[in-house]
Amino acid sequence: MLEGLSLLGLLLLALLVVTLMGPGAATLVIALTILYAPGYTRVAFAATLATRGLDYVTAQRALAIGLANDVVEDSELAAQTAGLATRLAQGPALAYGATKMLISKQLEMSLGAALELDSMTQALLTEDPGSTVVPYCMSGGTDAKHFSRLGMTCYGFTPLVLPEGYDYYAMFHGTDERIPLSALESGVRIMDQFLTTAAP
Repeated sequence: MLEGLSLLGLLLLALLVVTLMGPGAATLVIALTILYAPGYTRVAFAATLATRGLDYVTAQRALAIGLANDVVEDSELAAQTAGLATRLAQGPALAYGATKMLISKQLEMSLGAALELDSMTQALLTEDPGSTVVPYCMSGGTDAKHFSRLGMTCYGFTPLVLPEGYDYYAMFHGTDERIPLSALESGVRIMDQFLTTAAP
């Protein structure tokens, strides 16, 4: 009964607004807001009350179970945050970038594949610290399609550190195809590093 009277009051108010303001888009928006806003407000308030009844993980509990790395007082938060930001800014940016990339990729990979990608990345960055690891799909035919039928995931990994400005694709599968000797030597070192550290 009270709900019906409340709705009737809102409807009369909306009609009054339309009468006073006249037809128009702004009038329509205001009238609809008068009619529907209270209902949405009640829903939001009910959700808030329900959430308040839930059990929360305290800061100390989060620290104990590994959800948090540290817990500080409110008065120390700004100083602790500034200190952490300073340490990160002065840290190894290349390692941070590689770690972020690996974490993002590992969300879509199995544990074994993630460990292999980590080993590949470490081997590449050891030889060429300024490099960027970028996975891509090659359209050429390989043996991977046959292994995939057996449930085996395959990755092509033939690393070469080429001299700056070397037009690799112009020399690829063409007349007098070749690579610099330095690129072959770097590839051997990278593969040796990868096979030494790769997960068994």
